[in-house]
Amino acid sequence: MTIHWNDTFNIGNQQIDHQHRQLFRIANRFLGASSKEEQLHCAESLFEYTQSHFVYEESLMRAVNFPGYAQHVRSHQVLTHRLQEVKEQILNDSLDKKALEEFIRHWALEHIPADDSKLADYMETQETMRGELS
Repeated sequence: MTIHWNDTFNIGNQQIDHQHRQLFRIANRFLGASSKEEQLHCAESLFEYTQSHFVYEESLMRAVNFPGYAQHVRSHQVLTHRLQEVKEQILNDSLDKKALEEFIRHWALEHIPADDSKLADYMETQETMRGELS
């Protein structure tokens, strides 16, 4: 399985879109990994990059007083917890590759366009409102 980036995943924030493309690249390397060592390395890379991405995204949400902040942070916590479980499964030789594919597919194809796009829409609305008040 490979997840393919296309422009419909762009949410309109250049930095977040760049980070999402990078997450797709790392996730695809992970999905293609065959050895335990390679899977563990990819899981760690995905975890570390995800952490920095979430820090950026959450700081942006706080800066614009995003009303969906708490719910979005909870979804990040769920994703982070799931990545920790995946790392443990690799270490215990119990990784379910199909479950991993489903997790990554859900994250890439559902979380980004559904949840992250709400932030972009909110930011765009705020910019429009500021422009109208000027």
